[in-house]
Amino acid sequence: MKQAIIHIGAPKTGTTFLQKHFCLNKELLKRNNIYYPIDETVSKIAGNAKLLAMVLDGKPSSRFSRSFPQLNVSELSVAEVFN
Repeated sequence: MKQAIIHIGAPKTGTTFLQKHFCLNKELLKRNNIYYPIDETVSKIAGNAKLLAMVLDGKPSSRFSRSFPQLNVSELSVAEVFN
């Protein structure tokens, strides 16, 4: 059975730090059967964290839309973000 672990934190609680280190160590995690999904389009913003938040919310922030105009979050599902 697969599990999904979502780390959510308020500002300044280390979420970006964790996500960046997960991203940097994807291969090590993979060798230990931990899959850290990442869309290369959003890799510069700590992986899929912000993308997942936008998909769950259903509407991107204006800052996200300006940074990633090629992504239409209303057409994405949570499953697509994790695959």
